[in-house]
Amino acid sequence: MPDLTSYNTVISACGKAGRWAQALQLASQLAPDKVTLGTLIAACGPSGHWALALHLLSEASQLRVVPNLICLTSAMAACEKGQQWARALELHRAGPERWQLQPDRAMLGCAVAACERGQHWAGAVSLLAQVARGGASCQPEVAACSAAVSACAK
Repeated sequence: MPDLTSYNTVISACGKAGRWAQALQLASQLAPDKVTLGTLIAACGPSGHWALALHLLSEASQLRVVPNLICLTSAMAACEKGQQWARALELHRAGPERWQLQPDRAMLGCAVAACERGQHWAGAVSLLAQVARGGASCQPEVAACSAAVSACAK
């Protein structure tokens, strides 16, 4: 009988292949952990299923799973792909407090990238200004700064 790690590996492969429906079907056969949840949410991203990613994140408590940064950032990435910059920013703002998480550079970069894709330059600049004022716990990566500049150019 396959263990949870084996299932998570197959779910991840399904997600990378764009087979999110198969990933969900596999996950329905087990009691997921935060790795499973993050993997499922990440499987939604490439195909732009942001609503499903947000639904999975919202169901975490029913599944008795406390989301980690990977879950949160994966949901933000799905929002970015689906051009839902406002939802990505809301996750960036409220998610860390809700689940007692310390935002990292990847999460900041994802929020800035969502603003860039949505041509919301003010949001991208606001995120970086917050960092400059010391209001963020991490420094942005070069990619986040480039995305903010790109958002301003659009």
